[in-house]
Amino acid sequence: MQSSTKSPMATLPEPRGLSLLEVLVTLTVLAVLTALTGGALTTLASWRGLGAIQELAAVLDEARAQAMATQQEVWVAFATTAAVPGAFRSYVQCEMTQTPDGEKRLRPIGDWRRLPQGQVFSLSPPATPEAGRNLLREDGALRPVWLAGVPVEMPCLGFGVLGQIVHPSLNRPLLALAEGDIHHGLPLQRQGPGPEPCRWLALHRHTGNALLLP
Repeated sequence: MQSSTKSPMATLPEPRGLSLLEVLVTLTVLAVLTALTGGALTTLASWRGLGAIQELAAVLDEARAQAMATQQEVWVAFATTAAVPGAFRSYVQCEMTQTPDGEKRLRPIGDWRRLPQGQVFSLSPPATPEAGRNLLREDGALRPVWLAGVPVEMPCLGFGVLGQIVHPSLNRPLLALAEGDIHHGLPLQRQGPGPEPCRWLALHRHTGNALLLP
């Protein structure tokens, strides 16, 4: 007598492919997720850049305040050479010292500060000459900073005892930050619709005040 029990395999549905509608829905969901992720990354980079230039402004204000409080010049040097780790990403506060024979020398005090990953000091010129001059493009801003007994020329800002800028002799020095990387020792700003243009920081020569430009 034959058993009437059916094999379990006989009840399994036959495999089928995805319909056109299912494929379209899947692609739409993936596109939305990709757009949301890209937007989040762009926003993160934007906040990182804003935080970096705000921190730079705070450091410059601190140097200015210290010069007024101590009645001694305080300087800030910006690394633009491979001789300093983190070129176009690092800056440090400096003091003016004097050797026994009377020679004045700039020496770093404290630790080097570094911009967040993906942010660089830009060499881009401002949109109009009236806006000011990019400090890192000016040969007149270079001063030797002594590192481990060796002078290394770097763009510098010097604050006097009244808070004014004593170096360089620019009416409105500018500093620019942008999303980018270092390529062959120079800053390479990212292009395309994602990255924002440079963020600019302007300094008033007579007061030394730092101002974030829109």
